[in-house]
Amino acid sequence: APNTAHQKKRNRMAYLIGAAVPTLIFGILAVVFYFQSGKSDRPQGSDADDHSLSIAVLPLLNMSAVEDNAYFAGGVHEDILTNLSRIAGLRVTSRTSAMRYVNTDMHLSDIGKELNVRYVVEGSVRRVANHVRVTVQLIDSLNDAHLWANNYDRELVDVFATQSAVAKEISNSLHLVIQPETV
Repeated sequence: APNTAHQKKRNRMAYLIGAAVPTLIFGILAVVFYFQSGKSDRPQGSDADDHSLSIAVLPLLNMSAVEDNAYFAGGVHEDILTNLSRIAGLRVTSRTSAMRYVNTDMHLSDIGKELNVRYVVEGSVRRVANHVRVTVQLIDSLNDAHLWANNYDRELVDVFATQSAVAKEISNSLHLVIQPETV
C-alpha cells in the first residue's frame, strides 16, 4: 500500500509538471508577442522617427501620347510601392491615399503635410515605340528640396519584366538615400 500511495503522488506530480510546462511556455510567448505587437501597433506619426522614415509615392505621369503607357506607369508605381513596403522601418503611404494627387497643382510640401510623410517620390513615364524612359525624383517635403533624381531608359520587350526591374532599381536607390545604414 505505501508503494501505491507513492506512485499516486508521483503521477500527480507528473501531471502537474506536464500541465505547467506548456502553460509556462505559452504564457511567456504570449507576453513576448504582446510587447512586440505593442511596439508596432502604436499610432502612426506618434514620434519624430516615425515621420522621418515615411514616404509617399505619387502616381507617375504618362508623358506620351500612347494611352497604353498609362498602364505601364501604373504598374511601375505599384511595383515601387510594393518594393518600398518591404523595407523595415519605412512607413509607406497607401496607393489609394496617393492617388488623389494625380493631377494636383499642390506643392509637394503641402502634400507631405497632408499625408504626414517626410519624403515624396514623383516622376513620369515617356515612351517612344519600344523605348521607355522613367524619370523619378525624391523630394524632402520639409523643405521642398530635391534629394535624388534619376532616369531609367529601357527597351520595352517584356512589359512586366521592365516594370519590375525599373521599380526594383528605383526602390533600391531610394532606400540607399533614405536609410543608407540599413543597406
